[in-house]
Amino acid sequence: MKKLTSLILVLAFAGAFVACGKDKKDPRKTEETTTVETTAETTVEETFLELEPDEIQIRSICQLATLECYYNNVAKGTKSSGTGLSHIGEKDRRFFVEYSAVATLGVDISEVSMDIEGDVIVVYLPEAKLLSSATIVSDSYGTDSFIQDNDNSLNSNEITAEDITKTINQSLEALNKKVGSDKTLLNNARERAKTLIKAYIEKLSETSGKNYKVIFKDARDRYS
Repeated sequence: MKKLTSLILVLAFAGAFVACGKDKKDPRKTEETTTVETTAETTVEETFLELEPDEIQIRSICQLATLECYYNNVAKGTKSSGTGLSHIGEKDRRFFVEYSAVATLGVDISEVSMDIEGDVIVVYLPEAKLLSSATIVSDSYGTDSFIQDNDNSLNSNEITAEDITKTINQSLEALNKKVGSDKTLLNNARERAKTLIKAYIEKLSETSGKNYKVIFKDARDRYS
């Protein structure tokens, strides 16, 4: 296999930005909606690479072609009044916590493979999925993002840090289900990988003089 001593396609990807509730509103009147904004950037640098398509390089491209999705959500919770003599006079209290979270979508590179049939490159690509569950963005919420009902009851029903944490975790669980089943975002993540792989093959065609053609097939068809 010949060596090319001048050019490689080095790919750097900026993820997708997803935001909801851009205007500051009372969280109690805010429905969870999502607006998707997508940006991408590709650069080329000089280095060393083998002339022929390489499966490891294909996997590296897929790893770079991920979507980082940012969400601004509102976790809604209710602190129920307690039972027993010590809780006489307590009332249920609602509270709302606004927070930001980030999740990553893409293809599992361990399921990516490639065959070379003459000048035809067959890339077996799995469906995209949630690679990294939504996690809280550091310092995305605090006292200014926390709202609670006034407690005018005879016996205070205090909302604790444990109550807030439990409610946010429940909100994150629901968000992960939503993101992991978002067909539009998942398709965008897979199409990004395909676009970058095509660019890589086209660059190899230019530098090697071979007219490579890339065909994508479902990873599940690899051994069927």
